[in-house]
Amino acid sequence: MIIKTNRAIISLVAIMSISQPATAQYNTAITALSGGTSNPEMKKLVKYLKNMGMYFGYQINEQPGQAPSSELLDKAATQVIQSYAMTTFLGSLPVNAISTAFSKFVPDSSNYNQINAFANSTFNQGGSGAGGNPAFIQPLIDQQTYQQDPVSQSVLNILATPDMSFCLSNDKKSFQSNCSFMYKDLVSAGVIGNMNQTPNPQDFFNYSNYIKNFLPQLNSNTLISPLWYDTSSTQSDTSSSSQGAAQEGKGLTASNQQQNAANFINYVTDAVTPIPLANKTDYSDAYNKAKGLTKVTPLEQAQAQYRLDNYLASLRAYASKASVVMGNIYYIYGKRLVQKQGTSSAAPETSQAMSEFTMATNRLYNPSQSQNGQQWIDKINSASPATVQKEIAILLAEINYQMYLSRQQDERLLLTNSILLLQNIKQTLPDPTQLKAGQD
Repeated sequence: MIIKTNRAIISLVAIMSISQPATAQYNTAITALSGGTSNPEMKKLVKYLKNMGMYFGYQINEQPGQAPSSELLDKAATQVIQSYAMTTFLGSLPVNAISTAFSKFVPDSSNYNQINAFANSTFNQGGSGAGGNPAFIQPLIDQQTYQQDPVSQSVLNILATPDMSFCLSNDKKSFQSNCSFMYKDLVSAGVIGNMNQTPNPQDFFNYSNYIKNFLPQLNSNTLISPLWYDTSSTQSDTSSSSQGAAQEGKGLTASNQQQNAANFINYVTDAVTPIPLANKTDYSDAYNKAKGLTKVTPLEQAQAQYRLDNYLASLRAYASKASVVMGNIYYIYGKRLVQKQGTSSAAPETSQAMSEFTMATNRLYNPSQSQNGQQWIDKINSASPATVQKEIAILLAEINYQMYLSRQQDERLLLTNSILLLQNIKQTLPDPTQLKAGQD
């Protein structure tokens, strides 16, 4: 008996010295010590060894063969939260999706190339707009061909929303009824709606008859406060969505949180009032001179070509700077769009902002906690020191992820501040006119 007991003790100590529990061996050792003994001293030894095992992170089962449990660690739940945090982070980034060649996080040759599948997935999953287009598409504002990511669409709107002069006749005295352009003034008119939506002088300041219809779309908290945009309609008539309203002349309306947030972006970025592009007459005149289609001197032709090139280059530079703003705003928007964690209709849904919130707060409060109704603070009070150390290791890994998120935001702040600095530098450009004679 003494030899058997010594072997059991040696086995038990060896098992407890390794990093991962060895369930079967541990229970065998406990059984060898406790089975069939009536010696009071031996029973005390068994009790002491059980306490020692619990100190090393074991929860002892009275019935041999059952796996030890832990009061604190919940591997399945933790892995689900961490998995959601990673996939939703990748999916919520606004990625250039004009082609597969640009919509990649890493080259195809990388070992991490499987993450490329998540590129821009939020904006493809986050609800369906008119005609099956992505949810950020607003037919009242967005120019075709519709893009698959919101920043590219915003840049396209800047470059492709013409002046009304492109719909005038050649003599500029009549409007072409068959004009296919969605010109600048037509965008603004579509946002406001038909004459039935235009307030009369008595209703212009009236809350109930006019202002309350669009007030929620002008509040910045509409964009940033929700952790997960609700897409269920707040109206009995779901056909009055922002997309459906385009045919009804109701203007830019919204019936749920997601549409409200999308419309706020359209207002705050001035998408509802596109920048004025070149007048048709002015552009045609510069183009004809630059190409020699009208009678001009070589100098006049070169000057026209310069003016034309300078204007087009300036327009592209403006659009690229505007894309920084759009990228930051749609980064906030994308984090709150719904994402399915799977391809089936029953796949769970969440959002990046919700995943971050869950990871940061699930130990403070977890409403889905079902194990004896205990919250994390209750578990940690009764857990062994070794189990607490394991929990600390998980927390450190999650803190590292949170720091990575902060670095991503720091990059965006650095980019934004750099663009602002470039704008300021442009105000102090060297003056080339100083080289002219008589400037001393």
